[in-house]
Amino acid sequence: MDNSKEKGITLVALVTMIILLTILATIGTNSGMQVIDYSEFNSFKSELKEMQIKVNELNQSKNYEIGAEVSKVSGMQEKLDNILNINEISSIVFGDDATEEDKEKIKNGFRYCDSDCIKNDLNLDGIKREYLINVEYRFIIYPEGYEYKENKYYMINQFANEIYNVQYKKEQADSYKNEN
Repeated sequence: MDNSKEKGITLVALVTMIILLTILATIGTNSGMQVIDYSEFNSFKSELKEMQIKVNELNQSKNYEIGAEVSKVSGMQEKLDNILNINEISSIVFGDDATEEDKEKIKNGFRYCDSDCIKNDLNLDGIKREYLINVEYRFIIYPEGYEYKENKYYMINQFANEIYNVQYKKEQADSYKNEN
């Protein structure tokens, strides 16, 4: 009897199998992480949309005093100033033709809303983050910024083609003030 034809797995086949399983596990883990990241990003966008709807309602009822003054919350004024100095955000909030007086009015209109304020004063459950809101000009800013795919998002206005995107124009504000 010849014992050289034993059945079994060779070392090469075993190493190849381990490498293939490692590659498949890496791909599966990476895909799973991407799904989780995308899900968390969509949760953030949903919060911004929900907040935008509420701020639009508050604007219609001219209820501008929701939340705390930004200057009275430790470190929040500095965060707001830093965010408003980002070119993309500055362009959205102030536009191209805002005077220094207009900019100061918009900036001073921001109020800080933590999760308790959002739940109790705005009657919104499920909002996990704190926000800076300017009801008069309909702006919502997430002061920490949300990083996703090498971009940092602070406002709903940064998302292209969003249905809840509110573009505030000075002319619209002037005509609105003249009507009321």
